[in-house]
Amino acid sequence: MRRAPLLTVLALPLGYGLGWFLFGLPGGVVLAAVLGAALGLAAGVGGARGVAGFLRLLALLLLAAGMLWLLGGGLLLLGMTTSPNNPLPIGLGGALVLLGPGAVLLWLLGALARRLAQGSPPLQASPAAPFMLLGGALLFAFAPAVRVDCRGLQGDSFLHADSGFSGASADQTFRARRPTLIPGRAELPADFVVDGVRASVARCFQDHQGRPRPLSLRASAPLLVVHLTERVRPGMRAYAAVFTPGGHRRLTPWQPAGPPYSALRVHRPYHWPGWVVFPELPELPPALEQALPPSSGTR
Repeated sequence: MRRAPLLTVLALPLGYGLGWFLFGLPGGVVLAAVLGAALGLAAGVGGARGVAGFLRLLALLLLAAGMLWLLGGGLLLLGMTTSPNNPLPIGLGGALVLLGPGAVLLWLLGALARRLAQGSPPLQASPAAPFMLLGGALLFAFAPAVRVDCRGLQGDSFLHADSGFSGASADQTFRARRPTLIPGRAELPADFVVDGVRASVARCFQDHQGRPRPLSLRASAPLLVVHLTERVRPGMRAYAAVFTPGGHRRLTPWQPAGPPYSALRVHRPYHWPGWVVFPELPELPPALEQALPPSSGTR
């Protein structure tokens, strides 16, 4: 087909743009959309035979990945249970009990892979375009053109435990408990004694105007929310303010707010370990949302 070379050339940038457009949606939705686009591209390049070839090669790759995972996990389990410093609650006997079903599953996957590999060579039967599209989507996920989440903010000094902001630093200085180091201290009641400090990220999937970033090409503009709390007691007071990451420009005055602890969660986009940030505040307190300037955040 004459359009096959053109679609193959365009597949990588199309996948990159699709990843940009979808990033931040639930993983199942993103997977279904990307696979659907890849199937459409396979059909556009090679028709029904192209779709069949793509699905066959994709299944083989997934089977190979599963077999490698099982083999690696089995070897790791065997190595740990035979080590003198075994950290697991089971010994070699327990490991062998687990390795038996694992070996059977590995054999079944291998048999299925051999059956799928029969006939024409899988690499020749599958068009390259759908895999180029999948590669483009993965490329965006790991090398986005703009910020799309909160990855990398764990090293911010407001979140880093060794900075002395929310915990004791190397010289045992708890910066935020020293009134002169709290920006806007005059806005807090004179009898408010800071006992606890908690900084968290917010708006990981929103732009600088607070609009949802997914289903757009806009950049995310995450914010830092700092909570100051009194000593834990009935009726304890808490105040919060919003800051920009990095430069720590204060965007709001200190506002009364409830303690944040029950609302905090881990920011873990698609469960990839390198993108984890903690803690994340799912939503800004209403008082802080209203106090923010119309256009705020990081660009």
